[in-house]
Amino acid sequence: MLIAVIGAAALWLTFVWLGSAIIASLLSEAKGYGEKLGLVTGTIFSVLGAFVWAVWPPREISRWKLHEGMSAPARNALIVVEVILLAASVYFVTGIDASSAGRIGLAAVALMVLVIAAALVYTIDIQRATGGKTMSELRTERQALD
Repeated sequence: MLIAVIGAAALWLTFVWLGSAIIASLLSEAKGYGEKLGLVTGTIFSVLGAFVWAVWPPREISRWKLHEGMSAPARNALIVVEVILLAASVYFVTGIDASSAGRIGLAAVALMVLVIAAALVYTIDIQRATGGKTMSELRTERQALD
């Protein structure tokens, strides 16, 4: 059977590729650039595309800018997620038999994953806080409060 030849590694890499595209799409939409731009970036550059949107500055009028800050449950979730990812990163970087350049590359990927996870937790908190409201509804609420 020819399909079985590609193996489990190709399946996992496909999941990482698709997950990165989804995360990049979520981040770009929350930062005010629209889903399509993030989807294209995540699809072409995989994990690097999600990292780009995690560090890219948000537009002046975006959910990211309108959000006041992280809620207490989101901060707790962020701490737990970052500690788990940091422990897994240390385990993999020190446990894999690689040259020094390979370890530097693994450390860079681990750092990218930590930054992406932090931005993703913040984006999920934004979506939870804003519900299904549109940007115009959020702007109207903000102006009413000011």
